[in-house]
Amino acid sequence: PDNAGFKVTAWEIADDHLMISAFHRGYEGLPGKPRVGRCLWYDRADTLVIADWGRSEEEHDYTVSFTFPTMQVSPVCDGEICTLHGDGDVLVRALPAPLPARQQRAVREERPWTLVYGVQKPGIRVAMSQRGQEAVFATVIRTYAGGQPPRFDAAVEVLAGTQPVACVRLKQGGVETTVRLERPF
Repeated sequence: PDNAGFKVTAWEIADDHLMISAFHRGYEGLPGKPRVGRCLWYDRADTLVIADWGRSEEEHDYTVSFTFPTMQVSPVCDGEICTLHGDGDVLVRALPAPLPARQQRAVREERPWTLVYGVQKPGIRVAMSQRGQEAVFATVIRTYAGGQPPRFDAAVEVLAGTQPVACVRLKQGGVETTVRLERPF
C-alpha cells in the first residue's frame, strides 16, 4: 500500500514455506510512540508460526489475540487452546515469553465476532499480554483432524543484535525445523 506508516519488509515464497513480515506506526500518537510488527511463516501444510514484535520509547502494554468463531473451545492449559469440533480443528499455542523477566499469560474470554458488519456471533478470544519497552510474542498455530491435537515440541529464543531474530524450534516425530523470524523494523 501507499502508506508511509505501514511497510511490508519481507515476502518469501519457497517450495516448502511462505513467509511475510510487516510493521506499522499506527500507535505513534500514544506515549512512547509504540511500533508493532508481525512475521508469519507457513509450512504450506498445517503449521503457522507467528512472531509479534513491539517497541516503544516508554513502557507499554502489548497484547496479541486470536478469536475463534465458535464456543466449542478448550480451556487454556499451559498457553495452549484448541477448538473441539472433532474435524477441521485449530490449536493455538503461545510460547513462553522469550525476553528476560517478561511475564506473559494467556487469557480466554467470551467475545463476539463479526464476519458481516453489525452482525455479531458468539466466539472465544484468547489474548496474551506483556508490559515493557519491548515485547516479543511467539505463537504456533496448527490445524488437525480427528479430534486429537497434534503432539509437538516448540521453543523460542530471541537472538539480540541490531536486528533481533526470534528463532522458533519445532519438533514432531523426530523431525526438527527452526524458523527464523526477524523483527520487521
